[in-house]
Amino acid sequence: MTYTVDVRAKTGVFGRWVSRGLTLDGQRLSLHDGLVCRAAFDVKGATATPLASTPVDGYRLRVELASGQVLHLEVASEPLLAKLTMVLSNAASCAEYTPPATSTWSRLLSVASSIQQRPLPSSVVSSGVQVADVIAHVTRLRAIRASTFGCASPLALYEHLLALEADYVAHHRDNPAPTDAYPHLVYQLDTLPYALGTSSAGMDPTSKAFLGICGYCTTELASHQVHYHCIERRKVDCPNCREALPPGVYYKSRYDTVAFDTPLRDILNTCPHRKCRRRWSRQDMYRLHLLGDALLCAGCGNTVAYETYQIALFIQEYPLLQYDSLLTATGSYVSHVRTPRSLPRDGRWSSFEREMDALINAKRLTLKTFEVVSLCNSWLAALRMIQSHALGAFPIDLVQAMARDVAFIELVDPHLEYWTHPTVVAAAIRRYEHFMALKGPHLAPTVDVELVWRVHRLSLDSYAIYSRKLCKRVRPPYRHDARTPKEATNDYYATCAAWYKAYKTPYSSHVPDDAPSKMMQLLAHGDSRFHGVNESFAPSELQHASAFAQNSSDNKVTVSVIGSLVGTSIKAIHSPNHANEV
Repeated sequence: MTYTVDVRAKTGVFGRWVSRGLTLDGQRLSLHDGLVCRAAFDVKGATATPLASTPVDGYRLRVELASGQVLHLEVASEPLLAKLTMVLSNAASCAEYTPPATSTWSRLLSVASSIQQRPLPSSVVSSGVQVADVIAHVTRLRAIRASTFGCASPLALYEHLLALEADYVAHHRDNPAPTDAYPHLVYQLDTLPYALGTSSAGMDPTSKAFLGICGYCTTELASHQVHYHCIERRKVDCPNCREALPPGVYYKSRYDTVAFDTPLRDILNTCPHRKCRRRWSRQDMYRLHLLGDALLCAGCGNTVAYETYQIALFIQEYPLLQYDSLLTATGSYVSHVRTPRSLPRDGRWSSFEREMDALINAKRLTLKTFEVVSLCNSWLAALRMIQSHALGAFPIDLVQAMARDVAFIELVDPHLEYWTHPTVVAAAIRRYEHFMALKGPHLAPTVDVELVWRVHRLSLDSYAIYSRKLCKRVRPPYRHDARTPKEATNDYYATCAAWYKAYKTPYSSHVPDDAPSKMMQLLAHGDSRFHGVNESFAPSELQHASAFAQNSSDNKVTVSVIGSLVGTSIKAIHSPNHANEV
């Protein structure tokens, strides 16, 4: 028999507690620090006695060896303490003892129970998210998945998402707004752009939850800037990009305009070159919109990419760039320069920027230095304004956002019975509150943390107040798709390190393919691991989940559980329908 579990160990009266990996092989007990064995003991004839637990000490076990030496062990939960006591007691009298088998469902729930039993650190603050809120959200995700899972292909799913976005564009100004629409949900999940596009969901600027957002880079403004900018209607400078922000600087909501309320399917369905306007097929739109491909237009011979439409929007919004000048013939201290009227043949921002730089360099010959500086600043500000925001009616592309979100729904919904279990949800909420108390720029959430984080972000006022209390700002969501694989691994490692430093417990047991060796000491192992993480199961082992109850195949499947990393947790390896693979 071999049994492994993570412990804190102390030998002798004056020894210090250290984190170790305990391995019991027959009657030999070893304590490992990573791959190094620090101590080994013979447990034949030993006695194992559980000690009374306290909020400070946790769950401890006194092991007296036959030699008289005493070993103190501490584990993370009461079930682990009971199991370790049983295993040691039986190993003391029988080298071939095998622990009784437990069901997959019991092992999965034991992780959640262990989390609930750990003492709550003083740095962790209640979020106010309720178990019922999370269960209701998971149930809502099932309804969304039911509408998308019937799509016969990725192209059919894309068509469906385009239709949802078009309907939302047509009705998002209604009173009441269509808050139950899927596009509205993904819009709310991107907190800062949502606050920018909706003036902080229509909140009073004097509210503690109000978010003032830079119209150029969607950075949150400081509280004193919100007062000047949104209440006194004065110009302020963004603390991030340093752009001057006059009232109404965000062009899509200036003067309550509805000029941008155009569905994305009506923007991206034709070539953006004014003399062409050839219509794309849905397949071409899909490649251009969701896959990021560049297309060669058969009508005009130009290359078109998603960014080409942004350049066309720039030309539309900025036919002239104004700059500070000497007194002109018209009596004004503002002059203008005309921007290019045609799109670059390769459809790229880099080509358009070179064209603008050449235009400005040509103007240098006739302008004063301060005029050139002002013109350059105007050009860069206009460029940032267009590049920072998506096409269409909103600061973000809701079709792309829904396509990303469908992938998350595919993680959660097949294991709905798990993610709606009150013990699991309560543990997920607690882990979310631990996560929010950590400091760091790119902390990577696990599926359980992300699920509760989503629910909290859907209540903008509550989330803004809570996040500011802990982070001094509103923490934006972690964008998995915006990080390279190497960056994602580094983010996960940083999160594991911050979590272990703050709480002296592992964040997960997921091991990335390119994980550094020192990461292994931060992860859970053996019986202390997050059961289900990176594990494959036969459908017969997952009979608690209705998605697998009728599956009699031998194909292994994976499911998301507490501790699963969002970027690596995938749906069943074998699926009868790949409609959501966008």
